[in-house]
Amino acid sequence: MEADVSVLKMKIDSYNQGIKFLNECGTFTFDKLLEAHRIATSPVQEVKLRETWKVEPILGAESIRGGTVELFTKVITEFQRRIGLFQD
Repeated sequence: MEADVSVLKMKIDSYNQGIKFLNECGTFTFDKLLEAHRIATSPVQEVKLRETWKVEPILGAESIRGGTVELFTKVITEFQRRIGLFQD
């Protein structure tokens, strides 16, 4: 149980680092989307990210960046919920 909590806390830190990167990386590109997911240790595969990026001309890069921050935030919230279950 303690090991599980430790792993979840490390994942939370990785996703927070991914959000920090997204907020500070300047002009958002596909390569920066890949890097954010790498930093966050996200399980999303590159092929899925390429599919997401295909809508960039329609939605805009900033919309994809915002959606990625939102996704990472939801993952963090879920990990925090799981930690709470271990501690109850």
